[in-house]
Amino acid sequence: MAADDEGAKHTEIRTAVDADMLAAVDAFVRQHSGANRDSVIADALHLWLAREQDREMEAQFSGEPSALEAEERAAWRRIHDASAGRLFGKQ
Repeated sequence: MAADDEGAKHTEIRTAVDADMLAAVDAFVRQHSGANRDSVIADALHLWLAREQDREMEAQFSGEPSALEAEERAAWRRIHDASAGRLFGKQ
């Protein structure tokens, strides 16, 4: 389980969960000292957020680049090529 960040602000929420899921969480909490429902839910939310960020990055980089991105890549390629030419004597 991830440790709570000291000094982090927490907002209380109310939600409904599947009874079997809650039973599994409660069983986990009973078996792991220091764990509680809050820490399990916080850990689950951290994992969800990481997965969403991965999906967003995959979507961002898997599609065709926009005109601006293509222009920026071409500019970086020119800078790269010029630098490599100076570095390796191929001007």
